[in-house]
Amino acid sequence: MKGFIKAYQLLFYKIYSWGLKMHGKEDIPEYNAVFGISFLVFMNILSISGLTELIFGREVVTYSTTIPRWTIAMFLIFLFVINYMIFIHKGKYKKMAKDFNKENDKTKLISTVIVWVYIIFSIIALFGPWIILVDNRS
Repeated sequence: MKGFIKAYQLLFYKIYSWGLKMHGKEDIPEYNAVFGISFLVFMNILSISGLTELIFGREVVTYSTTIPRWTIAMFLIFLFVINYMIFIHKGKYKKMAKDFNKENDKTKLISTVIVWVYIIFSIIALFGPWIILVDNRS
């Protein structure tokens, strides 16, 4: 569990630091990072449906099923609040930033590659199964 927490913190920190470098503190990078990590988690949860259908041949969410937009919005708000409490509340991200800034260049490079692989894999896991399933149905 400790490794998962460290990886989750690393993901937040990388998104936060990229935002800080690109736009500065005025663009509230800590909130942008919370939004980004919340959206990634949401994408991962959505991808479970497509992966389940691809692997087991059973639809979790049918194409005729429509999830009300307010339900999706409430779930995203829930994720945002949880991540806010984990990373921003009482300035937790500042201590985390100090800890990650102590890393050497090699460790920073490796962690950046890991985060990019995770982001790319998340996108592939979300869209890949549906592309394959649509291709197979044609």
